[in-house]
Amino acid sequence: MRKRVAAAANHALGTASHVLIVAHGGVFWALQHLCRSPFSSLGNCRPARLSPVGETSWQIEMLSESEV
Repeated sequence: MRKRVAAAANHALGTASHVLIVAHGGVFWALQHLCRSPFSSLGNCRPARLSPVGETSWQIEMLSESEV
């Protein structure tokens, strides 16, 4: 599953500068493992910003509702 999520995220990012991912927890679990940066807790409808850092890492920023 992680490989499919990585391929989909990379494809989406290759076609647009900003991508909105709305998915079930399994996709975010895969992204968390790919980012090597654990979420403290990602509840339902919790906004987060994932941004590339260099070519091999990602940064995860949990957002408040006012930032969305």
